[in-house]
Amino acid sequence: LDCIVNVDANPTLELESTPTVCPNVQIDLDDYATYNTGTLIWYSNQERTTVITDGLVTPTERTTYYAKVTNGTCNPVENEFTVDVYGIPDEMPAYTSTPATSCKETPNSDGTIALKNTIGYITYTLDGKEGDSNVWTRLSVGTHKLASTINTCPSLTKEWDVEVGVED
Repeated sequence: LDCIVNVDANPTLELESTPTVCPNVQIDLDDYATYNTGTLIWYSNQERTTVITDGLVTPTERTTYYAKVTNGTCNPVENEFTVDVYGIPDEMPAYTSTPATSCKETPNSDGTIALKNTIGYITYTLDGKEGDSNVWTRLSVGTHKLASTINTCPSLTKEWDVEVGVED
C-alpha cells in the first residue's frame, strides 16, 4: 500500500511601493501584487472582514488596503498596501502678463503670459494649447483660459481666466 502526502507550499506576497493614481479612476489592486501560490484576497478594512470584489477599487483619497494570501493549511501571508491619489491646487498659479503693444483701438497680438514656480508634474494649457516652458506669446488682448492638469488626469483639470491688456 503506497501512501501519498500532499504538502502545500507556503505562500509569499510582495506588494509594490505606494503608487499615486488619478482620483475617481478604477484600478486593479492585483496589478500591484506578486504571490507565488494560493489565493489573493483584498480587504478594505484592517480587520479583514470586508472583501474587495476582484481587487477593483476607485480611490478618491489616500487609502490603505489589506492583502491576504492563503494556500491550503499553510499560514496565510498578510500585508497592507497604501494608494496615494493626486490632488490639484485650488489657487491659480502665479503668472505675469505682458500687455499687447500699440494703441487701444488696434492692438497687436503680442501679449505674453508666463507662469512662475510651476510644479513639474502639472501640464498647463492656454486656450487649449500647451505652453512652451510655461510661456505663451503672441496673445491677443482679452480673456484667455488657463488650465492645469496633473499627471494627465482628466479628473484633475482646473481652469482660470487670465487677462492680457493693452499697453497705454
